Amino acid sequence: PERTRAIVSAEELRELSRDGAEVQRLLDQLVQARLLTVQTGGGGATVEIVHESLIHSWPTLRRWLDESGEDAAFLEQLRNAAKQWQGKGHDSGLLWRGEMVEEARRFQRRYRGELPALQQRFLEAVFNQELRAARRKRAFTVGGIVFLSLLVAASFVALVVIQNARQDALVQADLAKTAEATARSAEAEAKQRLEEVQRKERERAEAARLAEEASARAQAAADELKDKNTELFDALRKAEQARQRAKDAQSGAERNARAAQV
Repeated sequence: PERTRAIVSAEELRELSRDGAEVQRLLDQLVQARLLTVQTGGGGATVEIVHESLIHSWPTLRRWLDESGEDAAFLEQLRNAAKQWQGKGHDSGLLWRGEMVEEARRFQRRYRGELPALQQRFLEAVFNQELRAARRKRAFTVGGIVFLSLLVAASFVALVVIQNARQDALVQADLAKTAEATARSAEAEAKQRLEEVQRKERERAEAARLAEEASARAQAAADELKDKNTELFDALRKAEQARQRAKDAQSGAERNARAAQV
């Protein structure tokens, strides 16, 4: 049976109790009774059950083994994992993760015995790593929530800015159209008055005075037309700038939205 072939180091057995000398005395007695055998090698002394009679003739031991079968399997995994971890210089990549961590927690809750120092350190390293990972995950989650909140706020502000810019652009466009219509009307009126003055100059001698007045009025109208044309061009330029700013703001909001989705 597999139980008779289990091999464990004497050092690990001594670490199972605070009184290592007592454990050693018990091992010596079992060795003298030829129930255990001790092999000494370069890695230290190892202990192995060599007589199956120890299990069959000792009902209490057999019951303990049956009851602790699940723990025995886990302890074997723990022993091997801890040794490998120590052998690789405490490489964090060899620490348990995921389901094995949960299994280790369940074992820790139900197990009342003492573990060898190496295995205890291994479990502590596993739990500490899991705790750090959980903290990083929480920090990442909180950071993500804060980032999304800021992104939503920024998107809202950008939307308001875009809407205001769009409204300003529409107003500027309407003003530009009105200015253009006014300029055309003034130009037509000036031409009509000028023609009237020229006609009166040919018909009456007094047309000179009227022509001068009409010319002055025409010049004023021309100046006004020039001013209005200047205002029109300024309004068109501002409208184009406002439209470009609105377009840039909308593009920025869309990039931010795509970045948030990623």
